[in-house]
Amino acid sequence: FFFQAEDGIRDPLWSRGLGDVYKRQGFYCREGTKTPKLCDEGKHCPLSSSEEKDCPPGYFCKYHSEKGNTIANKRLCTPGFYCPGKTINPIPCETGFYCPEGTILQIPCPSGTKGTGQPFPSNVTTSCSMCPPGTYSLSQDGLATNCLTCLPGYVCVYNTSTATPMDPKKDGGFNCPKGFYCPEGSYAPTPCPIG
Repeated sequence: FFFQAEDGIRDPLWSRGLGDVYKRQGFYCREGTKTPKLCDEGKHCPLSSSEEKDCPPGYFCKYHSEKGNTIANKRLCTPGFYCPGKTINPIPCETGFYCPEGTILQIPCPSGTKGTGQPFPSNVTTSCSMCPPGTYSLSQDGLATNCLTCLPGYVCVYNTSTATPMDPKKDGGFNCPKGFYCPEGSYAPTPCPIG
């Protein structure tokens, strides 16, 4: 048994009226209306909606074609992009950050790494690379875009996460030990000359 609406759309479900026929995802019907309204971009309309809802964080809500019909429903934010909420078009992840699928805000590359500028696939391994020996990086304000030269008096072994490393395990470097000297960019201490 099918119910036929005014525009010829058939719905195989029992209906209490024409408004129920149209209560599908991507459309909404206010109480007592006969004609469905397409959800606006930046909004989404779950199945049986009587009103639009803001597109939730981690999703984007943009018109697209599905089986020849234009609909607006929410889709999970694509890897390499972030969707803070009420998003129509996903926002590209910037260098120094990574954005896995469903990201609400860009995630900064951790200290000791730098952004690779490679957004896909977007994860800490592909979008952030470890700083080489003799360098360090700080993820302050989410900007770990460059590895900086290790300061004089310190040794930056590998993946160094501070300008003044003290603990090799925690910081990836250490303070220059007695009997050695450590010029700028040191990744190993140099013994002091005898005499």
